[in-house]
Amino acid sequence: MIFIIATHGSMASGTFDTINFIIGDRRKFFVVDCYKPESESIEQTITDIVENSDEKLLVFTDICYGSVNREVMTALRGKDAYIITDFNLSMILELALMNDDDINEDIIKECIENGKKQVHFFNMKEL
Repeated sequence: MIFIIATHGSMASGTFDTINFIIGDRRKFFVVDCYKPESESIEQTITDIVENSDEKLLVFTDICYGSVNREVMTALRGKDAYIITDFNLSMILELALMNDDDINEDIIKECIENGKKQVHFFNMKEL
């Protein structure tokens, strides 16, 4: 399974750097930093990845219904791929540490729920 992180600006690269810092180079990742001056078209970048692989794709985008997500969805329509929008680091790490054979739709949905549980609010005046 190939993981792709596609975001506005450099969030994808930063997320990938953090993942590599924590777990090392354990999995095949592609990073798509969108709308930067040196960036190619999102759709073309995703299409190039798909055309050069027969593996299933797991794509993480930063904003549901945002322009990056819409272009990724257009490029992947009908392909063997899953998209997770509005991801957090916990979600990616949990999935990145799994074996490919263990990753399926139910597991992905479970990881999304686990990731949601990792978001907390602290009022420091009350601590």
